[in-house]
Amino acid sequence: MFDIVGMGSECTLYRTEMGLFKEYETKSDATEAHNIQSELASMNLAPEVYSRVCRVRMPEGKLSDYGFYTEEAEPLELCDCDYECYCSMKTEGTRLALCETLEYWTGWEFVDFHEGNFGYIERDGLKLLVIIDCGHKGFVMEKDMVQTYD
Repeated sequence: MFDIVGMGSECTLYRTEMGLFKEYETKSDATEAHNIQSELASMNLAPEVYSRVCRVRMPEGKLSDYGFYTEEAEPLELCDCDYECYCSMKTEGTRLALCETLEYWTGWEFVDFHEGNFGYIERDGLKLLVIIDCGHKGFVMEKDMVQTYD
């Protein structure tokens, strides 16, 4: 079993016999995403990371690009009630609160703010909203905010 279950601008997600594998185009992209997700996971702001950055054997025998195994999150879906506008606003508010928590604890601003980049994990019987797209393009970090003046 080695099925594609999702694709983003930075990675492809595969369901394998070993679990969910996030594959990136370069080793440096995979390493950066691994580091970001590991940091966020330590604060329950992202799914757990289950492996080091590695390559895996694909069904046709070739090696994948670099990636890592991760906990699978339940995708965020907007509710389908009659009050779609209210539910959408409520969900957006929850996502904003998560992003504010992230910025408070890390100094990182999450700028890739759409439903496909959020999901739920379970901790101690509670569902927690987390960021599931931890590629470096989605964040503005302190080092990125350095400005130069002429």
